[in-house]
Amino acid sequence: MVTPTTMEEYMLIGLQNAGSFMLIAMTFIGMGDIVTLDCMNWIVGDPEPKIVRAMSVIGRVMNDIAYHKSEKRKSGHRVASAVECYMKQYETTEEEAISELCQQVTDAWKDVNKEFFHPTDIPMPLLMRVLDLVRVNHEMYRDGDGFTDSILLKDLIASLIVDPLSV
Repeated sequence: MVTPTTMEEYMLIGLQNAGSFMLIAMTFIGMGDIVTLDCMNWIVGDPEPKIVRAMSVIGRVMNDIAYHKSEKRKSGHRVASAVECYMKQYETTEEEAISELCQQVTDAWKDVNKEFFHPTDIPMPLLMRVLDLVRVNHEMYRDGDGFTDSILLKDLIASLIVDPLSV
């Protein structure tokens, strides 16, 4: 396995691989006239919207932390992750790397929240879609790898649909 030599190198590839741009574009499809070409171009804009980058960071980093702790990794299945790259570059322990990466997730959430306080040409219903995707990313990996561990995902879906909280 070839591991990127720096966090910057890893994140450059990892954030693109997180699929945020595609997920956002797919959720915009079918929303009607509210979605304009400018809105679709905004997703991949230059500069990259902070909320889009934050979604990628939250999904990628939380996925990597969950994967790092997973049984799949422990059984010898190896892929590069932010945890290993951080440990290697900064010569830290696993706990220190995970702590720093969790701080990056916290900082990304701050960026998400800031985006809702700044005027934008993007209609609020579209920003809310992005926020919902960030929430999904966070919940999928909060207690482990909910994407590949069907039990975690099953429990999450059941808590939302089968046994929801009454309001």
